Amino acid sequence: MNDIVNEKADLPAPYDRDLSKVLRNLNRSTPSGFRRTANDRFTASLLRAGMTLIRNELGPGAIRRSVVPGDDNSVERRALEFLSQRAVVTQVTRNEPPFNRGTMGALRERWASHSHYVADLLRFGLWVEQYGTDYTRMRAEREKQLMDRGHDFVEAIHLAAVRELDLLVNLPIFRLHLLAVATAEGDKVIREAIGQNYRSVVGEWESTYERAFTARGFRPRRPDSFAKLAQMLAAMAEGMAMRELGDASSPVRIDDTRTLLGEGAVWLLLGCLQREDDDDRSSPGERLRAMTEPPVAQVDGP
Repeated sequence: MNDIVNEKADLPAPYDRDLSKVLRNLNRSTPSGFRRTANDRFTASLLRAGMTLIRNELGPGAIRRSVVPGDDNSVERRALEFLSQRAVVTQVTRNEPPFNRGTMGALRERWASHSHYVADLLRFGLWVEQYGTDYTRMRAEREKQLMDRGHDFVEAIHLAAVRELDLLVNLPIFRLHLLAVATAEGDKVIREAIGQNYRSVVGEWESTYERAFTARGFRPRRPDSFAKLAQMLAAMAEGMAMRELGDASSPVRIDDTRTLLGEGAVWLLLGCLQREDDDDRSSPGERLRAMTEPPVAQVDGP
């Protein structure tokens, strides 16, 4: 395996990594053939072309075209058409060294359908290795702050929320992810790729939350779990990032250190967590229901 990966050691990260653990839809029938194709230069070059198209079309700093010449408001909007086979092949012919320049035949030989290529591009684009060592370091610092009893817990939550929003709104592949979600109906391959991405990302955060919150002396309220909590926090982060991308006057950013994502996370954790020494086993729903019951009338003494 090392010899295979070494053949592309001069490519920038993460294209130089072992991609056989990331790609799922290459048209190969044997494990060895799959590993070799996942890690050859042409496969990396085709992925590079797709990633370039995503950044050019979706941003940040997207290249916009006007339908009506001279009218800046007549912006062309093409959903996923910009990732057509023809567009990918055109882009791959423009690859700069050290990437190869490929052909339509190279694309079709590796993926049985274009949906399979887009699905693998999604997996590759959302791979944690895309974010580089800075993100890995930031995530470790975030976990440490959440765990450290000497660091204010609420402040750590707000800081984590700011950084998560910064990451998502500036990640081109997140924008492709939103488009893919909106257009995935009827495409089993794309839907499965989206599902795998969700499970992978949320699974990593579930482990982080369990370590951090347990270190703080918390446990989930019955019948909640860290898995459910991770799902809800991930949905909040995605929704807030989508709102900020689409709404120029979005209230998501309160100031440089506060966001609605952070505020929402604080309230969610307040309802879903309890201290280890807290004997109250009621669920958040049961507690809310109890709040709606009319107060018991006081009976005056004789």
